Amino acid sequence: MGIGGPRRLDRAERFARLTRRERVVLAALIDGLSAGEIAASSFVSPATVLTQIGSILEKLGVTSQYGAIAAARDAGWIFDGMGTVDWSAAAVVVV
Repeated sequence: MGIGGPRRLDRAERFARLTRRERVVLAALIDGLSAGEIAASSFVSPATVLTQIGSILEKLGVTSQYGAIAAARDAGWIFDGMGTVDWSAAAVVVV
């Protein structure tokens, strides 16, 4: 801890803390999928997806899914303005 308390994580560091699964969930949110749709396509329960979304919000320091999407846009993850994520920056391959 330095002078003035702990240092705040910058946006890139916050995104780096997301797990692979959280990045996939964030991409699905960006693409407009609901928690139920994400759950069905991932073969997990909606409650699991909601837990993952909560973890994403906490790690990104935002309070809503819209905030997470805005943070992704501001970090340059949405590169065409149409909800597409630049996964080369995220180091994740979605098959």
